[in-house]
This record gives sequence, C-alpha cells and structure tokens, in this order.
Amino acid sequence: MEFAVRFLRLPTVSLRSSQRTFCSSRPHNQQHGQGNVRTRHHEVLIIGGGTGGAAVASRLASSIDAHKITVVEPSEIHYYQALWTLVGAGIAPMKDSMIPMRKALPDSVNVIQDKLVKLEPESSTAHLADGTKLTYGNLVLALGMDVRYDLIPGALEALDSDARVVSNYSSRYVEKTYPAFQAFRGGRALFTLPTGQIKCAGAPQKVMYLFEDYLKREGKRDLADIHYFTSLPKLFSVDKYSEKLVILCRERNIHFYLEHNLVNVNSAKSEATFVNLTTKEPKVMQVHPLCVFFYCALCSPHFSPMYGFA
Repeated sequence: MEFAVRFLRLPTVSLRSSQRTFCSSRPHNQQHGQGNVRTRHHEVLIIGGGTGGAAVASRLASSIDAHKITVVEPSEIHYYQALWTLVGAGIAPMKDSMIPMRKALPDSVNVIQDKLVKLEPESSTAHLADGTKLTYGNLVLALGMDVRYDLIPGALEALDSDARVVSNYSSRYVEKTYPAFQAFRGGRALFTLPTGQIKCAGAPQKVMYLFEDYLKREGKRDLADIHYFTSLPKLFSVDKYSEKLVILCRERNIHFYLEHNLVNVNSAKSEATFVNLTTKEPKVMQVHPLCVFFYCALCSPHFSPMYGFA
C-alpha cells in the first residue's frame, strides 16, 4: 500500500514549492554548511518527528527557510500509527505503516537523532540525552504519548508471554493481534478503552468490530461472547455517533460496559479485573482457555514539571 506514504508527504506540497523534493539519504546530522547543528541557535526547534511534528515541519518549510528548522527525534523510523488497526486485523502489512524518518520530513530541515530529557523555558534551552544543549527562538512540542502498559499490573507480562493478550498501540505488539484472531476457537473476548489520555479513542472499538466481522466470515461468530469495557460514560464522545454505536453493539450482540476501567491482568488464571468508576466495585472477567483477550493500554503524556514543562 502506498496511501500511508502519500499521507505523510501530502502536507509538504505548497503553491510556492510544489517542485520541492523531500526524500533524502543525507545523514541525520547534516550541517548544511551553516555550522554544527548541535551547537548553533535554532530559530524553530521541533521536538518529535511523529505525524504532528512532521506535519508542522512540512508546513513551516513551505513558508520559511527550511535550514532554520530543526527536528529532534530519536527514532529512525516514522510510523503511521493510524494504519495499525488494519495491521492488527490482518488487512495491511506492518511495513506499510513504516517509512524512514528522514523521508517523512522536509528535505532541507535539520534532523538530530536524539531524545529530549529536559527543557529550560526561561533560557530557551533544550537538553538532549547525550548532553547537548540547544537554544531556540521558537519551540514546537510534538512529543506524542508513551504507552504505559506497566501501569496495569500483570499487563506487560501477559503481553510478552500470552498469545491471547494483545494491543494495537505498540509496534512491538500489534502484529500479535491477527494471529490471535486466527487462533480463536470460541469463548469470551474482551476489548477495553482505559481511563486517561489515549491516542485514538475509536481504535478499541474499530478492532472489535473487525474481529466480529472476521468471525462471521470464518463461520465462528456463534462461538464468541464479546465484551467491551470503556472508561467513558458513553460509547463515543459525540452523542450522534454514540447512539449509533449502541444500536450497532446491540444488533451484533456485543455486551458493553460504561465507566469501567481495566486495573489488573492475571494471565495465569485467564482473568481481567475491571473497576466500576462510579461505584468503585471490582468486576472480574474470566477469559476461558483458547479465547482471545484484547485490550488497549493506558497512555501518558511526556509532560511533567520536573522536566521543565508547566
């Protein structure tokens, strides 16, 4: 598939620079003849080379000198994470969600492959993991979110050792999902949307509907008992769509629970514990052997006062 790559490059095209070439094989720390990129002042410093950072860099590069823009990003690969729902459902290969970071960014911007560890806003200084200090005139924070499986007791261990426990929110685990589809032989399947921040609030439901459709096509739908747990007070934040999703779940015989949050995973006992966020009462769901247990993990932003963020 090429649509992911086209999506990434589309924002880079402008009326003024429609002939610009944004793919380059230059090393990440190319100096562009303007001094060492790690020591000079940066007019625009973008922290993060994900979809947000790449889009901002592309837009700015069409209106100002791209050499004045510096992107700090530790990863060599840019992931188009919106595709991971289809990767998890076996519809798209993982490689179609990946592109070299250098190719995801405008050709002439400076790229430093390192990680931000601290900000000093009062002195307009960014500290990198290798000890480098970067000064900036304008700062764009596009750090994304960390997926904190470790905040759910038992979740990380289950992800690493149990084929039934999967998540579409990580490049490390997303390719576990479709084999779990295929291995399903009947029983209870759980899908969850956690409390707190999350990258895409619709993703837990999307993979659930794809799973239900897969079972229908395989003639195994009658073997499945599907349950969806959401920490939200309704199925979707927009009432118009939430009402339609309620109807859809009822039509497809999908049980849903509002204001329930996953708090524990016991892979050895095939159990998941949820807490009712209103009554605080726990609810233990057992996932019988040979059944699939899906969940999407809690995400936490990078922002913290101890690292210079207000």
